Amino acid sequence: MTADSPWAQVKIYSSSFLFVFSFAAIASVGSAKAPEIYSSLSLPSWAPNPSLFGPVWACLYFSIAIALGTFIGRSNWRMHPLIASLFVGQLFLNAAWSWFFFFAENVLLALWDITILNLLVFLLLLLLFTRGFRFCAFLMVPYFCWIFFALLLTHSIWLNIPAVL
Repeated sequence: MTADSPWAQVKIYSSSFLFVFSFAAIASVGSAKAPEIYSSLSLPSWAPNPSLFGPVWACLYFSIAIALGTFIGRSNWRMHPLIASLFVGQLFLNAAWSWFFFFAENVLLALWDITILNLLVFLLLLLLFTRGFRFCAFLMVPYFCWIFFALLLTHSIWLNIPAVL
């Protein structure tokens, strides 16, 4: 169902924001110990300052919500079940990363999670672009760049964990 009326668009975008930011809230709860854990890690010199994470993620979630709302509003999303599933799946894996990394303190599981997340988002970008949702794909590119950077950072952290004998 496409959004023909302004009221329909308001409902679609409001629902998209609520949906996306509910995953952000779940990730935030899993990140409750993030400041103490992040400061205790052996980080590479290129690791970002922790004060960047909040503003960057707020912008990225905003962009994801706009992309999702645009996709739903400009298509019959039921005709694109793989794209819809990838939107949901990547949000789930995104939120799970915080729980694996900060709550469970399992860097290897977080590394697997973010590797799969990168693959899903790459596939999502590819499908959005090739199926005519180029604006949605454009909105998701900064997110993909950030999670790819996060993959490299998570891998670097995993490599620097001292071996337990």
